[in-house]
Amino acid sequence: MIENVSDKNFFFQFSEAMKKFNDQKIVKIFTSGSFLDKTEISEKLQEKICETLGKKTKKVIVESRPEFVNKEKIKKLSKLCNIEIAVGLESANDDVLKYSINKGFRLKDYIKAAEIIKNICSLKTYILLKPPFLTEEEGIKDAINTARIAGKYSSAISFNPVNIQSNTFTEFLWRRNEYRTPWLWSVIEVLKESKKLTNARLMSSPTGGGTRRGAHNCGKCDKKILGAIQDFSLTQNPSVFDNLYCECKEEWLDLLEIEGFMQTCHS
Repeated sequence: MIENVSDKNFFFQFSEAMKKFNDQKIVKIFTSGSFLDKTEISEKLQEKICETLGKKTKKVIVESRPEFVNKEKIKKLSKLCNIEIAVGLESANDDVLKYSINKGFRLKDYIKAAEIIKNICSLKTYILLKPPFLTEEEGIKDAINTARIAGKYSSAISFNPVNIQSNTFTEFLWRRNEYRTPWLWSVIEVLKESKKLTNARLMSSPTGGGTRRGAHNCGKCDKKILGAIQDFSLTQNPSVFDNLYCECKEEWLDLLEIEGFMQTCHS
């Protein structure tokens, strides 16, 4: 039986979590959904949470799908706190959104929401690296192209390499050896090339990085590569990737070349 949770109960949970607050400059509200969806968090409670945090911290980050972005609503919340809206675009390719991700919206829906957000507050965009059914090369190109488009609206872009979650279709493909999570070399390539296309702050913190279920290389260089990705996310300086090398990079380059050749043969 599903019970409705009252605003009073929601705010009690929020207040309990705030007991751990220690003057952090940024607070992210993670709801595993859309903070701006009034069926999840009532508009009255949205305002109360933002008003409370606005007195305590410098920035509040909330997540939302595009369809819940409303100009008047965001204007009201932005007066209560310095709010940043995070939207998971994942890909700027409508076919990828529909067939690889089943996202439930199209690029035009993201752009409509992004234009509203950027004129009121800051926008953070999430991009998925190598959704199912894309080759390594296609995944790299898709992420870079998505950054090019999202970068026109975003103050920050987070690249999220696919990781294998239990009981998912991606895990089904992975167990059949029909899908491999992205190489860390691909993450670096996406960050370097995207930096040339946008002034947005770029970042990546691969979930499960260095494991078979997360973005990984050969195992020998993973820790070093992940460290460089973290350094870039903090400094925005591509030079942190200079002089990085491991024998497995040649294997990665060979893979991209073979995939490119196969695409040419099928075209």
